[in-house]
Amino acid sequence: MYKMKGIIYKVDLGGEIYVGSTTTKLSKRQANHNSDLRKGKFTDKHKLYSKCVEKNIENIKCIWVEDYNFQKIEHLRQREEYYRKNFNEIVGCSILNTNRCKNSYKDDLDSNKKHKEKGAERRKILDKYRSSIRYSCLYCKEELSLQHRTRHERTQRHCNNILDDVLDKWDFNKNNLIYNKCL
Repeated sequence: MYKMKGIIYKVDLGGEIYVGSTTTKLSKRQANHNSDLRKGKFTDKHKLYSKCVEKNIENIKCIWVEDYNFQKIEHLRQREEYYRKNFNEIVGCSILNTNRCKNSYKDDLDSNKKHKEKGAERRKILDKYRSSIRYSCLYCKEELSLQHRTRHERTQRHCNNILDDVLDKWDFNKNNLIYNKCL
């Protein structure tokens, strides 16, 4: 029934908590957080890293909260949001990250859709460009579009033409190619 496994984790920053989720091993996610923190790969929207810099924290420690099986990433985000609200009510501490399951998830879908549309447009332009470029096959004496070159080179006719060309240039008496007939 459930297709993927995720982990809900928290990062305690002394009075402030960051709640996150991952589909990778927790140790790998922690290593990624620490790498991003060291390299400074973050902006103002990454409140976790900003707080770590503000509090002079050099290593982020991810604390396991729950293993969670889910079908869609949205379900994992909802579970993450459940813990985010829970920690805020129980511990009474401020939560660094905001709701990711409502706005952010829809933004991600919109972004992916735009990215796919852009990719489709690029492929159309590239295909049009490839079909406009012509090349001549040396063995078949045909002019083809660059777009169909690979397909042409796999045809039986092309392979036979190459074989005929090689056999024409082969000196059977000396068992080698006759180089003066080549080109």
